[in-house]
Amino acid sequence: MILNQIALNPTVHYQSLAQHVQQQLPTLMIPVFKLDPTSASRAVEELPLDHEKSSEYIELHTLVDYQPWLKHLYRQWQEALIKSFTHLEGVKGLAEPDHWHPESTARAMNALALSYTGKLIYLLKQDPITVVDRTTLLWRDTWQNFRHELEHQQTKLPVLQALDNTAHYFQQFWLESWLHIAELQSTLPSNPTENNNKAS
Repeated sequence: MILNQIALNPTVHYQSLAQHVQQQLPTLMIPVFKLDPTSASRAVEELPLDHEKSSEYIELHTLVDYQPWLKHLYRQWQEALIKSFTHLEGVKGLAEPDHWHPESTARAMNALALSYTGKLIYLLKQDPITVVDRTTLLWRDTWQNFRHELEHQQTKLPVLQALDNTAHYFQQFWLESWLHIAELQSTLPSNPTENNNKAS
């Protein structure tokens, strides 16, 4: 009988996921700013809250109201996920941000993407690396189309800056989330059925 070693050994499986996220995932992303996956060693939840960084956005706030554009980006991403993963019947119950700044919008977009990928991996038993890559490429296409549309409309520079910041945050959160998931999964027993077999 041939056993699937990846299924029996999630430690090895998620070590390869962590390695893939660190080395390959950034190459699939948009070069908005320099991404450093090695700095993504902390959990997303431990990052500073929006209000702690709000001073960074004062200049943008005073120049132009970019919040409708952030909301539009979030909705575009939501629509892309729904169209791409039609068999999941959508992800319900995720609240939109109360305030549409680059960081809070990116967190909401990351939560949305994790909800879809979580269903694909844990409910439909799809390969995590394939799912992560597919979602990342979907993001890249969505962002490129959105950014091209903005440039075509000659959108104001502060709006473009806010949206670029949002894209950068999303990509950083996406990397951090998967490194964190891989780290958590690596603590699972290497063969969860082993103890049951010994008992019988």
